[in-house]
Amino acid sequence: GWDRLLPGTVMATGRAGWLVVACDPLNRHCRNEVVGRDGSQRVLPGPALADGYYPWPPTGVIAPGAGAAAVAGPGRGGRLTAHLINLRTGQDTDLGILLNAPAADVSSNAPADQTMAWSPDGRWLFIAASGGRLVAVSARTGRAELFPVRLPAVQQLAIRA
Repeated sequence: GWDRLLPGTVMATGRAGWLVVACDPLNRHCRNEVVGRDGSQRVLPGPALADGYYPWPPTGVIAPGAGAAAVAGPGRGGRLTAHLINLRTGQDTDLGILLNAPAADVSSNAPADQTMAWSPDGRWLFIAASGGRLVAVSARTGRAELFPVRLPAVQQLAIRA
C-alpha cells in the first residue's frame, strides 16, 4: 500500500531497503547507493555496479542484517555470474559462479530471476548455478561449496525462515 521513488536502477532488494545504481544524466557518472526503507540514502565507495548492465526484474538480494548483497553481474566471457557486494565498503567480489538462467549472458539482458537466496541467518548464500547445481557460499569467507545433498536440477530458489 505504498510507493517510493528510488534514485536509480534497483539491483537488489531486502527487508532493510534497496541497492541501486544512481547516475547523473549530465555527466553520466554513476554510483552505488543503499536506500533504506525510511528514505535514507548512503553512497557506497568504489565504482558503480555492472557497468551499464541492469537486469529487470532486479535479481539481487540483500542479506538479513544488510551487510552484503548478492547480485547478478557480468563475468568472464559475458556470462552472468554471482557477485557479492559489501554494503559497508562497496567492494564487489565476482564469485565466478555462472548463474542458471535462460540465455544468462549480459548481452541478452535476460534476468537471472530467483537464482539466489540468503539463509534466514545471513550466514549462507545459496545459488542456483549453471547446470542445475546448488551452490552454498559462506558470507563470512566467500568460499563456495557444492550443496552436499543430491538434488534434481535446481532452477529457482526460495528460502523461508
